[in-house]
Amino acid sequence: MITLYNRLLEATGDKPKNIFLPPTEADLANRVKQYIAIIANKLKKQGVLNADGSYDFKDDVDISHLGLKNITELGIKFGKVRGFYCSYNKLTSLEGAPSKVGSGFYCSHNQLTSLKGAPTKVGGSFNCSSNKLTNLEGAPTKVGGYFYCHGNKVKFSKDDVRKVSKVKGEIIT
Repeated sequence: MITLYNRLLEATGDKPKNIFLPPTEADLANRVKQYIAIIANKLKKQGVLNADGSYDFKDDVDISHLGLKNITELGIKFGKVRGFYCSYNKLTSLEGAPSKVGSGFYCSHNQLTSLKGAPTKVGGSFNCSSNKLTNLEGAPTKVGGYFYCHGNKVKFSKDDVRKVSKVKGEIIT
C-alpha cells in the first residue's frame, strides 16, 4: 500500500494531505465543464456543419443527465436531428434546442417554466412531463406521436394540449 501511495503522489504531484480529501465544489464544477466540452467536441465531429453554423445529426442526440442549466452550454447550435434527449438536467429553458426533430423530443425531469425554444414540429413523441410548467406556450404545433405533459406545476387537460398542438398519438396529462 505504501508503494501505491508513493506512486500516486509521484503521478499527481499532490501533497500527502490533499490526495485523499474529497474534491471541492470548484473542482467538481471544473470537471463537469471539462466533461461537457468533451461531449460537445464529440458531437461536433458526428454532426454535419451547415452554412448558418448549426449542426445536423442523422442519429439521436442524447445530452440527458449532464446537469445542464441551458442547452447553449454545449456551444453547439442544433439544426435538424433524428431524436433529441435532454431529460434529467436542470434546464430552465429550451433555448438552443434543435429546430427540427424527426422522431422524439424528450425534455422531462428538468426545471422548465416555459416551452419557448422547443421545435415547432416533432415527428415522434414529445415529453415535457415533470417540470414546472404553468402553460404550454412554445409547445410544438405538430407532434407525430404521443404528447406527455403530466407532473407539472399545472395539471393540463387534453383540450389545453389540443389548443396549441396537433397531436397524432395519445395525450398523457
